[in-house]
Amino acid sequence: MSRRPTAGAVPALAPARPPPPPGARPVLASAQRPQPSPPPSTYKPRMQEAKIVSGDGRKKLVLVAAGAAAVVVAALALVMMLLGRDGAVFVAYDPPDAKTFIDGVQVCASSACISSKIPPGIHRLEIRKENFVTHVEDVLVPAGDIYRRAPDVKLKPLVVNISAVIACDPADAEIKINGKVVKELGRSGLYSDELTVGETYEVVVSKPGFEPWKRTLQPLPSDKQVNEFAGPLRRMKLVVKFTSTPTGADIIVNGKNLGATPLTVESLDPSATHAVLLRKRCYEDATHTIMPGGGNPTIDKKLEKKTSCN
Repeated sequence: MSRRPTAGAVPALAPARPPPPPGARPVLASAQRPQPSPPPSTYKPRMQEAKIVSGDGRKKLVLVAAGAAAVVVAALALVMMLLGRDGAVFVAYDPPDAKTFIDGVQVCASSACISSKIPPGIHRLEIRKENFVTHVEDVLVPAGDIYRRAPDVKLKPLVVNISAVIACDPADAEIKINGKVVKELGRSGLYSDELTVGETYEVVVSKPGFEPWKRTLQPLPSDKQVNEFAGPLRRMKLVVKFTSTPTGADIIVNGKNLGATPLTVESLDPSATHAVLLRKRCYEDATHTIMPGGGNPTIDKKLEKKTSCN
């Protein structure tokens, strides 16, 4: 038999917990413990722009895809929802600003292109861009499915040639284009040929004794003809210094006596070859040849004394 507590008796208490040591942090119940805040979300949904374009009594969905596989898959799924039993065409190409045509009707103005609501069967696909070769092919569009063009289409630049005429003064100067001689030195007349639109051409017109003429040509599609006149070329100045040991030797150039050493001469033609003779009594003659394009030379000769001199 259980014993009832006597009236006025104090019930027994649970033993008290020992106090925490000095400096210890109080322990909180799990419900009272502060929970860490979740990290801020860094997810940013990617938005794609879709446009519904109506034309020829049918609706076309044109989706400009960013190139990510997930975006393309989502776009294709959206197209399939709108297809019914019609088909669709998906094509990507370079340059990306080319235009897409199906059966002669423009459906896209940039890559990648998805065009829906196309009746099943064979259709003419064209990708066009100015100054590029048009890509044309017949594609079979399946019913209720998508024709995917693989690999991507890469348009080839259209090769367009225009006539070019280059004249020069002096008329017998040499003409080089991209390092290749197209008109030989000494041959008078014009240079005439065809240049390709969009290509770059480095033109150099030169002649010994003259400063070269240089020009970069890049024909444009709007050019009907390229006409260039190189000249008149600026004549270079030839400065020749004559010295000898001993001094006082006569300077004879091309048979003409110009004076005695030391002497600086600036009257010689830089485009010509010059025969030089230094002559002094009782010394052996000294010779030299000045060639075109050799810069401004200094001719210094040591004269040999003759064994006998009257």
